Amino acid sequence: MAIVVSSLSNYTKDNLDKLIGESLFGQKFQKHIAERGGNIQKGIKTAERIHLLDSDVYLDSDSGCGFTASGDSTITARTITVGATKVQKSFCPKTLRAKVTQLLLKAGSLAENADESLINRLFAENIAMKVAEIVEVGLFQGDLTSGNPNLNKWDGLLTVASVASGTVAANTTTYFGTPATSFTTSNIRTAVMAVVKAFPIGTKDKTDRTIAIGTDLFEMYIQSYVDANLFHFKPEDIENGEATIPGTTIKLIAYAGMNGTNKILGFRWSNIFLGTDLQNEEEKYEFWIDGSDNETVKMRMAFKLGIQVAYPAEVVRFDLA
Repeated sequence: MAIVVSSLSNYTKDNLDKLIGESLFGQKFQKHIAERGGNIQKGIKTAERIHLLDSDVYLDSDSGCGFTASGDSTITARTITVGATKVQKSFCPKTLRAKVTQLLLKAGSLAENADESLINRLFAENIAMKVAEIVEVGLFQGDLTSGNPNLNKWDGLLTVASVASGTVAANTTTYFGTPATSFTTSNIRTAVMAVVKAFPIGTKDKTDRTIAIGTDLFEMYIQSYVDANLFHFKPEDIENGEATIPGTTIKLIAYAGMNGTNKILGFRWSNIFLGTDLQNEEEKYEFWIDGSDNETVKMRMAFKLGIQVAYPAEVVRFDLA
């Protein structure tokens, strides 16, 4: 008996777009960017500018004839930089005989009846899922100066918010009171409301405002309502890791990518730009049999990704003191 691996290359080639899509957009935050009004900017090889236009408009008196121009229109730009990264793996199919076949076969089936396409899904889709999880963390916690190889390919939203000029700090006496040094069930609701209050006045009527939080702090937030015997949320929303903040239309959304950061981030979806290439042969996800070294099965994945905000002044951050 031997494991049949001849279909590996065909399977991954036929499902290239699906596997790349699952890797880059398969997790909650990536899906929300695509579904809730975020911007996905494709075709970026290394870096690309997000051009912004803003105009000063003044109402002049129309009591007489004449033409006097007033106010300026200013074009500015922010740069979205993508990081090039890859994943490479290899394995010998023979070492899987006593292991993988148990996963491939239905109860009572003979080994020779194993569906070889299952081995493709076992490895290809599992790796795509793992990459998606790493990408979600990186989109929040990425830091080019990090020593963690899973985080130093691009700057994530939390890093962007901490270094970009103009972002609004909510953990201040203006919005919160005495700055918090830790989160507890006693202050988590006040911290979330501080972010709501800190949104710039020009965004108060915008329907795409969102506050992101780790699933760890989200659970604390819900528990604080339970402890106070207040139930201002729908159980079905909690199951999806979302809750409408009482007294507002703003969603508080839990993202695994923010776990352990002890940070809260407020933004508008229209202000988020996810940059990638996806128009270049460098984006790939492939399995193949290397006949030159005893038919080792090899896997290679490569992609480019980055994230940026267009208007830092519309981003609110709550960082512990």
